[in-house]
Amino acid sequence: SVSTNGFLDVSTSTRAGAGTAEYGYENTMFSTTAGTLLTLAPMYENLVTAGNPGTLASLDASIKYQVTGTAPNRVLTVEWIGFEIAGNTVVDLNFQVKLYETSGLIEYVYGTMTDNAATWTYTTGINWSTMSATPLTTELLTQQTVNTATFSNTPSNALATLPETNSKIALTPSAPAPAAPTSMTFRAVYGGGMVVGWTDNS
Repeated sequence: SVSTNGFLDVSTSTRAGAGTAEYGYENTMFSTTAGTLLTLAPMYENLVTAGNPGTLASLDASIKYQVTGTAPNRVLTVEWIGFEIAGNTVVDLNFQVKLYETSGLIEYVYGTMTDNAATWTYTTGINWSTMSATPLTTELLTQQTVNTATFSNTPSNALATLPETNSKIALTPSAPAPAAPTSMTFRAVYGGGMVVGWTDNS
């Protein structure tokens, strides 16, 4: 599901996302043990659609998604259009999450990002379905400094500068470790060498 509060939820939670509890508007829930888990957050904050009319029509105009390409190389793009900070109408936030099939690449793409000197804090990152009291690197990655590739498992819920307009963050999955070879054999062993064979499981 997609939240107006700037995150994409891929959990099985049925929470409606209201208030300060998990999946709500309080971005510190992104790094707590019973918080907003299994989510992708390009900009987790108390966001609202333009003018905050609170209608389904405003959501239809403000959150869009599209699948492009053909299997197994499809891309899901989810877009937040013209969002504001709750109570602050001078802000204009436009951003996307792009999920790439097969490669597992995740991109946070930022379009026009205008704050007009408004101040607030937000969280950018990715987390897992479980969270330790002290998060592990397999459970949480949050951006430590805006407009950099500096991410860590240290909770960072106070980013205060907007991402640059027309910028992108790429979260590239690490390649899996190759499987160890098996069935190693040695033949034609003699004083000057040998022939080694194995089954390549990678």
